Amino acid sequence: MVGSLLTLLTPPTSISPRFRIRPSTPPESEKGCRTRLQLQHRFIPRYVISTRVRTGRSVRGIRLPPSVTFEERRELERIIVKGLLNLKEELKGDYYPLHGSKSYEPKPGGMTREQEEDMRENHFLFQEPDSTLLLSSGMGRHWPDARGIFHNDEKNFLVWVN
Repeated sequence: MVGSLLTLLTPPTSISPRFRIRPSTPPESEKGCRTRLQLQHRFIPRYVISTRVRTGRSVRGIRLPPSVTFEERRELERIIVKGLLNLKEELKGDYYPLHGSKSYEPKPGGMTREQEEDMRENHFLFQEPDSTLLLSSGMGRHWPDARGIFHNDEKNFLVWVN
């Protein structure tokens, strides 16, 4: 699974110091550095219960949250979910739009309130923004439309959408 995950995350912006990072190919240019990283964990398995890697990506042609339009956010959801639903093997899963979202046709109205609460209790799902900083930047605009979570069948690979 780590190999599949690295493909999604390459190039990462930062990785825990517990990982040894070794580029396997030189950068193609200073601007568009495309290096593949090999992670060699240094964990003692009996002490490590779980780990999390969190990253963010933007999509070329789609504005960032402070300036994204209603239609662009829906298009971004469509693009990302289409790609995620094509994942195979241990990454195969399903997409769950937030309760009240009307953007995802297969699940009009989104997930149930019970599903949403269960995901939050398990620390899978993000909260609606309530800080003045996030709200003033536009992060809560059109809430909850075109926002949701993808998780694989084992619930050990999660992707927050919008």
